[in-house]
Amino acid sequence: MPPALEWERQVWELYERLSNQWRTGFSGRTGLDYGPFISVMQVRSWDIDLGTQLLRAIEHEVLSRDPDEPGK
Repeated sequence: MPPALEWERQVWELYERLSNQWRTGFSGRTGLDYGPFISVMQVRSWDIDLGTQLLRAIEHEVLSRDPDEPGK
């Protein structure tokens, strides 16, 4: 887990639980399927905008390190 997370820890834990929710194309992963994440956030009464911003940061980092990412 990344260091020094406070409330972001909850989003990181959500990502870990739903980390199999990737959309894929012919070149590999293309991004997260946000539908399941948003459903859980709504049930937990989270701020959807903040939660998806944090998920985008995680998504970007994972894709930047993914050897199957297009262009790598």
